[in-house]
Amino acid sequence: DALLAGCMLVTLQNNADRVKIACPAQLANVIAPIMTDNGGKAWAQTIFYPFMYASAYGRGKTLKATIDCDTYKSSEGWDVPYLCTSVINNEEKRELVVFAVNRSMNEDMELSFDLDDTYKLAEHIEFYTDDLYAENDKDAQRVLPSSCPVSDTKNVTVKKHSWNMLVFKY
Repeated sequence: DALLAGCMLVTLQNNADRVKIACPAQLANVIAPIMTDNGGKAWAQTIFYPFMYASAYGRGKTLKATIDCDTYKSSEGWDVPYLCTSVINNEEKRELVVFAVNRSMNEDMELSFDLDDTYKLAEHIEFYTDDLYAENDKDAQRVLPSSCPVSDTKNVTVKKHSWNMLVFKY
């Protein structure tokens, strides 16, 4: 599912100093990002979109983000933050790209960025649906990313159980 793919990509980005190459199992088994039908029809599954945006925008240096958010207990008893995030600085494009997954099943989350005034939010892509069982298939693309309105504020609300990409220009 897209949220798991998003968190996996964030983890890979945050460990890029140690992980030089990764081959997600999704590329080789029945949950491939792009599916095809014997009749020639093709469609993008929900996990396609985090991979696509990470490939297009996740280029540059991974920065260490300082995060302060609520946590929940995993089945193993660990504290898991509700926010899963990575920050990529692309100096060539003069972009700071934030990938953020809100793991909460019930609560939207407000993100506050401590950035100076040279950083302007230029784009916010959101991948969200209230129907956690919705799937894309050959007949319908039920779950697609959408552009959210941006403002001059450094605060952004991300919906419950959503994947987000925020692009700040500087």
